Amino acid sequence: MGASATFLGKFLTTKISIFNKIAGVIIFVFGFHLIGIFRIPWLDYEKRFHSRKKGLGCFEAFVIGLAFAFGWSPCIGPILAGILVLASNQDTVLRGMSLLLAYSLGLGIPFIITGIGFNLFLEFFGRVKKHFKTIETISGIFLIIIGILIFFDAMGYISSFLVRLFPGLLHG
Repeated sequence: MGASATFLGKFLTTKISIFNKIAGVIIFVFGFHLIGIFRIPWLDYEKRFHSRKKGLGCFEAFVIGLAFAFGWSPCIGPILAGILVLASNQDTVLRGMSLLLAYSLGLGIPFIITGIGFNLFLEFFGRVKKHFKTIETISGIFLIIIGILIFFDAMGYISSFLVRLFPGLLHG
């Protein structure tokens, strides 16, 4: 998706200002949704699958994984949309793909660690669960800020901040 988003972004550079405004508004609206200022019903849709079997085979585990992915899509969708917009504005496909790689690692590594230490995770999850609204609100605030920066074509502020914070990391 990152490579396609980058290619599409390069192809549509003549209209990039319009697309940035549209993307900024969409990301801004997703931020409001996460904060809870208003809710977008189709992002809150939930469907559960209950298995009656005790021992699941590989295929059943795969299907449950797919169901889990569809169930969590509304949670990660707005942030993924923001990353895809950023990827589409990169100079090269490799830079766009690196953003998606970082996002994927950030999303996947916690699940791998969870699989390794599931019982410890249940204890941790119980403590973190009460902070979900705060986490969602902070994520929404970040999306609103990113949406505003994209709308006003001001993402360079974040880039210059990161370059000062991590010299050589982004341009090395």
